[in-house]
Amino acid sequence: MRYPDKAGSGALPARRGAVPSRRRRAGTAVCALATLAACGGGPGRAVGSSATVGGSSPTTTAVAVSSATTTTTETASGRTTTCAAAGLTATASPGSGAGGHQSVVVVFTDTLSGACTMEGYPTAWLVDSAGGKIGPTSVDEVTPPPAPVTLEPGGRATTTFWYDNPGDRSPPCPTTAATGISVTPPGQSGRLAVPIAVTVCRTGVVVGTTPVTSGTAESLF
Repeated sequence: MRYPDKAGSGALPARRGAVPSRRRRAGTAVCALATLAACGGGPGRAVGSSATVGGSSPTTTAVAVSSATTTTTETASGRTTTCAAAGLTATASPGSGAGGHQSVVVVFTDTLSGACTMEGYPTAWLVDSAGGKIGPTSVDEVTPPPAPVTLEPGGRATTTFWYDNPGDRSPPCPTTAATGISVTPPGQSGRLAVPIAVTVCRTGVVVGTTPVTSGTAESLF
C-alpha cells in the first residue's frame, strides 16, 4: 500500500480489506512523558547514523514512562514474554520520506535477561517539548503484514512512523516543533518517550505506524 504522490493530500490511504478509521489501540497512555531530546539517523540504517531531517541531532535513547505486566507465551524457540515498555528501550532516526510524507524509524531493544516477543502495530503520536500531544493517534499502515518478532536479550525490532510533510502541503500549513514520539509497544499499556526533533503541521496532521519487524531497517508504505 502506498500513499498517493499528490502533494498536500493530508490523508493516509485506507487499509486493504479494513475499515479506514482509527487503528487498533495497542494500549492506554497512563503517565506523563519524560524529557525529550533530539536525535538522527536514516532509512535502512542502524540508529545513530549521520543523516539529518527536520533539524534533528544525534540519537537519544527513549525512557519508559509506564510499565505493564508481561505475559508468558510459547514460541518456536521456547517460552518468552510479550515485550513490555519496562523491558525495552527505543531510539528514533529520520527516514527517507515519500509521497508528501516524512518518516521516523523507531528501533526497540530488548533489555531483559530473556527473550520477548512483539507482534502487530504500536500506538504512537507526536509530542511537543512539554510532552503535550500534537495531532492524532496513529493509524495502522499495512506494509509489511504483521508477523511475530522474537527479540533475544539485546535484540532489536523496528516500526516506521509516518507523518505529513509540511513542506508539501498546499496551501501551506501552520507548523510547530515536535520533540519526540510517544510509543506504546503492541498489546501493551506502558509508553516509551522517544526523542526526535521534527517540524510538523500544527493542525491537520495524519500519522501512521507500520507493524513491528525484526532489525533496524525502515518499512516503506
